[in-house]
Amino acid sequence: MDERNWNTLLNPPSAINIDLVREFYANAMPIKDQQYSFTTMVRGIALDFGRDAINEYLGNPYQLEG
Repeated sequence: MDERNWNTLLNPPSAINIDLVREFYANAMPIKDQQYSFTTMVRGIALDFGRDAINEYLGNPYQLEG
């Protein structure tokens, strides 16, 4: 797990604000007939939770070959 830098996933924060979690998921719902964007709004701030954003949060453990 250390090699993949997954400690962040294995040891998540213990303090959770349930209102923020609900707002995240409520605003992450797809809009009918539109492509899913992997972006949500929480307290007026746009949050990207796409593949690249998660990879960056984890310290870029996944590098595409190219």
